[in-house]
Amino acid sequence: MNKENEVRTGNVVISGEVVSKIIKTAALETEGVAYISCPATAIKGMLSKKSVKGVGFRTENDSIEASVGIAVCSGYDAVEIAHRVQSKVSDNIESMTGYRCANVDVDVIDIVVKDNTIAEVE
Repeated sequence: MNKENEVRTGNVVISGEVVSKIIKTAALETEGVAYISCPATAIKGMLSKKSVKGVGFRTENDSIEASVGIAVCSGYDAVEIAHRVQSKVSDNIESMTGYRCANVDVDVIDIVVKDNTIAEVE
């Protein structure tokens, strides 16, 4: 049966936890992201009891607004990494859920030094 002749009945529901995991996984798969943490400027009402720590989202009509807090590895351009996270999260939400991603807010909340040392200021 080709797709043009398929008949779909019933509802498809994607849980909030699944959307949260899509956001988290996309961010963590981005080179230069060390870990995820609670975003400082999460959109009010985005974080729910079932949200994955460090990410939030809300749906409006047929679109999703996402928020994620990231720590960037030292040596990477934090702004460039944030833009890459925005793109990857948006692409993954749209390809995995069918929802349009209206926007992705990324808060860079920390820089992680690779060898756990802090450079001294002279």
